[in-house]
Amino acid sequence: MYTVGNSFLNETNCNHDFSCLYEGNCGNNDMCEVEYERGEYFLILNENKEIKCNNIFSYGLSDKHICLYPTNYAIYRNYRK
Repeated sequence: MYTVGNSFLNETNCNHDFSCLYEGNCGNNDMCEVEYERGEYFLILNENKEIKCNNIFSYGLSDKHICLYPTNYAIYRNYRK
């Protein structure tokens, strides 16, 4: 489904065996919707639900989350932007 460089895979700790690359999802969930890119490997998500992922964190006092997942960043930049 998606292809990213090995450098992104080597920098990533994935709980879901890179299902985003092969199935277009994140484990049993849809991939997070990105609101915008804030910088390299820094995505602001358009999600306000609780997300269980080692690479997603609450963003300050807002209901937004940030994604610091290099593979998701590469997918967003190359396919979903």
